[in-house]
Amino acid sequence: MPKEKSLEFKVGSFVLLALIGLAVFIFSITDSPIFEGGKTFKAVFNFANGLKKSAPVRIAGVDQGIVQEINLFFDPNVRKTKAEIVLWVKKDVRIPKDSTIMINQLGLMGEKYIEITPGNDIDEFLQDGQVIVGIDPIAQEAIAQKVMEVASGLDKMISDGKTKNSISATLENLSLVTGNLRDITSSVKDGKGTLGRILYDERLYDDLQGLTADLKANPWKLLYRPKK
Repeated sequence: MPKEKSLEFKVGSFVLLALIGLAVFIFSITDSPIFEGGKTFKAVFNFANGLKKSAPVRIAGVDQGIVQEINLFFDPNVRKTKAEIVLWVKKDVRIPKDSTIMINQLGLMGEKYIEITPGNDIDEFLQDGQVIVGIDPIAQEAIAQKVMEVASGLDKMISDGKTKNSISATLENLSLVTGNLRDITSSVKDGKGTLGRILYDERLYDDLQGLTADLKANPWKLLYRPKK
């Protein structure tokens, strides 16, 4: 019996040590904060928008921590239930007190995460355990509703007879203007019209050059008025 108990104890100890070693290995390759010093502070939101525990915390776009806890609490001051997000960040990270914190998302359907945009007040930094009020995200349902409203408004506007006629008239006018510009450009290239002659008639160009040189040499001619 003593030998059997000794064997069971050894097997149990071996299994326990193996599990501990596996846990250490997993946490080490997943950058878990359990084995790394850091600090925590809380962010309060009216709406968490589906944020999950262990979501990344990014500061200036760089991963610097994780979401440790997500709790609900009742705020008696405004008589409203809010979300309290406990954030863990690396100990050497300094976050100015006037920083903004929000719940962001990777793409339209991507992972939610905490984004902290550092403020400009470098005299005061958030300390371990402090609370900061976050900027509430817009619910996806609200965004979808706005998109639907805009799409519906555009559809009604385009379907309206007056709007259609106005758009058609505008397009016709644009076509006429484009045609006129094309004709003017062609005439200028062919040396037609005043602008075309100025640009392409060498004699007129030489005359203008001579007149300019004469006025530079005799600026009094600009003020001279012949007596009647």
